[in-house]
Amino acid sequence: MKTLEEKKQMQIEKFKSLEKSNYDNYHVGGGLGNGYVSQRHDNAKSDESKITLGEASKILKKFYEKYDKEVLLSEMRLEWHHAGFYKNAMQKTYFVNASQMVYLLENYNVVAEKKAQIILERKNEILQKEEILKKYEYVKLSSCPQFGIGNTYMNGKYGEFEADYKYNLPTYWRGRVLSEEDYNNYNSI
Repeated sequence: MKTLEEKKQMQIEKFKSLEKSNYDNYHVGGGLGNGYVSQRHDNAKSDESKITLGEASKILKKFYEKYDKEVLLSEMRLEWHHAGFYKNAMQKTYFVNASQMVYLLENYNVVAEKKAQIILERKNEILQKEEILKKYEYVKLSSCPQFGIGNTYMNGKYGEFEADYKYNLPTYWRGRVLSEEDYNNYNSI
């Protein structure tokens, strides 16, 4: 019986052998192929060196218990093609090529850790900004002050909405007025 590490190594070797046949299919004309999917989607689906994101997820889940598809979508530049309509909207199918699979199989933990670090940094930034804003009261003014954090609104028939100046309605500003020091700190985070 093969160990999990041996099985992973076999997958790596399989995708390394397919790396040589990896190519871009942008030379294939656009437009719809058979049915509702694009011709490039059909071409990528028939290319043995590319697998869909769902197929890649199944493989990676076997080897990494904390696998998250969002890591692939945010950290890798995945090829995608139109995949037909669902709920009146054109959908996408993401494809992972052989060299990306080799990289992921060998380095998924590094990629996932990098993604987790970025999320943690963003959460800390949000918390720092919230701490600054807690000191100030939420106000409604006729115009935006120099050190104001907020949005411009209009009051319409069915209530207020964010102003985009397409309508001939009076506008007002709603938000918090910060000190110059806090305003600069807020924008530097």
